[in-house]
Amino acid sequence: MERTVELDGRQRDWVNLLGTLWCRHFHDSVMWPIHGEYECRSCGRRHSVSWDPRNKIQERRTLELAA
Repeated sequence: MERTVELDGRQRDWVNLLGTLWCRHFHDSVMWPIHGEYECRSCGRRHSVSWDPRNKIQERRTLELAA
């Protein structure tokens, strides 16, 4: 039996943030970066490369949403 839970926007943002943090710290199988982002082979999440200045702005916005 599969159980699903409905999340509102703020809860979804928190879940995404926690999943991203988990992936960055515990998954070590990333692919080569393409078009400014790389993909995790374990969970399929896409992360922005840290050296692209456009991505730093997006990461700040993501953290502001979660706060």
